[in-house]
Amino acid sequence: MKPAKRMLSFFIAAVLAVTSLFLSATQLKVSAASVLKITGTDIWVRTAPGTGDDATKIGKTNTPDSYEIKGTTEKDGYTWYNITYNGQNAWVPIADSTWGVVVEATTDSEFEKKIADFPESYKEKLRSLHLSYPNWEFVADKINLSFDYVVRQEELYMRKQVPNTYALSRRTLAQGSYDWNTGVFTDKNGGWVGASREMIAFFMDPRNFLDEDVIMFMQQSYDSATQTADGVKKIIAGTFLEKNYTGGNYVDDIMEAAKQSGVSPYVIAATIITEQGVNGTSSLISGTYSEEYKDCFNFFNVKASGATNTDVIVNGLKYAKEHGWNTRRASIIGGAIFYNNGYISVGQDTFYYMDFDVKGGFDHQYAESVRDAYVKTSQAKDAYLSDTSSKLYFKIPVYNDMPDEVSPTPVSVDALNNYYITGMSVSGSASSLTPSFDKFIYDYSLTVSGNAEINLTVPSGASITGAKMSGNDLILTVKGAAGYSDTYTVGISCTAAANLVIKVGGAAYTTIALNANSSAYILGDPSLDGKISLVDLSLVKMHILGISGSTLTENAFKAADVNKDGKISIVDLAAIKMHLLGVKYISG
Repeated sequence: MKPAKRMLSFFIAAVLAVTSLFLSATQLKVSAASVLKITGTDIWVRTAPGTGDDATKIGKTNTPDSYEIKGTTEKDGYTWYNITYNGQNAWVPIADSTWGVVVEATTDSEFEKKIADFPESYKEKLRSLHLSYPNWEFVADKINLSFDYVVRQEELYMRKQVPNTYALSRRTLAQGSYDWNTGVFTDKNGGWVGASREMIAFFMDPRNFLDEDVIMFMQQSYDSATQTADGVKKIIAGTFLEKNYTGGNYVDDIMEAAKQSGVSPYVIAATIITEQGVNGTSSLISGTYSEEYKDCFNFFNVKASGATNTDVIVNGLKYAKEHGWNTRRASIIGGAIFYNNGYISVGQDTFYYMDFDVKGGFDHQYAESVRDAYVKTSQAKDAYLSDTSSKLYFKIPVYNDMPDEVSPTPVSVDALNNYYITGMSVSGSASSLTPSFDKFIYDYSLTVSGNAEINLTVPSGASITGAKMSGNDLILTVKGAAGYSDTYTVGISCTAAANLVIKVGGAAYTTIALNANSSAYILGDPSLDGKISLVDLSLVKMHILGISGSTLTENAFKAADVNKDGKISIVDLAAIKMHLLGVKYISG
């Protein structure tokens, strides 16, 4: 079963691990302006040149893919081109012009103006897409949140999940997802557990999908001029939807649903396949589950949730019965209208925004599966890619502080992401930590008036790998068993020169010489009194309103900027309010 609100009857193959490969000294130099344009179909892409090892295969190219050429070499009777494929360094063989041709990419000044708002790390792939699809329009949709912040929000409370068959390194130990006392992962949805931060980062980083998977960011409204029954047939080929049923056929149902709902029929078809699987064997669409729910159908799995499979089915069929979905056609039309009203009409009008509610608070998300948007994209994209003259519109998110490097494919090993400090205590001439230590809180403040100690504990298999000062902040780095690291920050206010000894498990790790400095701060505490209170809420509100004499500066400004986007806004005000109400604590 798919987690919580929906069912998933099949899994797409797991994403392959990234393989780093350095260019050999024998490679020929190719101009950075050269582009390989694919003219053939189903050409294998590999991690290394050569046809002898099937283990190097990582995917296939198809007409009209385009790739910037990084270099070439000759092997096994082919010219091998070094390209970037799905974020990986890769090689593709070309035998002759029926497979692919090299073109000199000229600068399109008008297109460059259109993509000027994108970071440089987006532009290379957008230019390649433009070569193949000159009429596609790409808009940089600025999200006023940091990328790290949105990833951490999706990690909390099992907002994003993976099947419990996934390796331990692809699961999270974050709040609500793991019992630290028993070592058991929380399973709320019949075989699904919380996704790791690294899995979430991979699927949330738009730069991983600026190839044929860019359909993930396509606006999903219905366009009768370009979206046809033939396109639907391409999507549903090989699935239960291509077969007629007594009294009707699914292609007609889907096209009618598009007309009535305003949702692209390609999106409708892809969503049904994602929900029901290629064979369509779920009891939610059989019409025969029980006498009470005879002739009830729920193709979109609307409200199909519960602790057990039976709960999921009964709740979904109950909703179908209450809404008159007593035929397949009625269910498909009704589900498409629900889809539009619940998501597209409120601005979640791409596969990406439906699953990652980064504009509305992270709680209105179509599915908990971290791969849901990618899976639906895989089902829908073929209908769009064959028409190189089409005009489509894409909203691609751009976050604050995007990392320079594209988020890599997460490692898959049976080792925990236990990069947590599980204990932090202070002694000597040091005040108590503010706030009280919690492994899920990453920012603290501490006043030191003389020599002091900070003693740390970490889980078995984890280790402290760094403790250094950055300005007035002590940055503590902890590395988990899976190889990933995280950091905790302690803002130090030192009233006199002192030595600060960092211990791990009682043993000295390092000693840091402190100089007298200005006051430190904690997020959410612009009053700088060491606690988050109504006073802080009031200070932030007055700053936003521009009341004379209330402008926050220096550390007070930094403390009020809860989401660390470089300004104080209603987003920060809401975060402090939710902290005070106990709804969602500020955790750095």
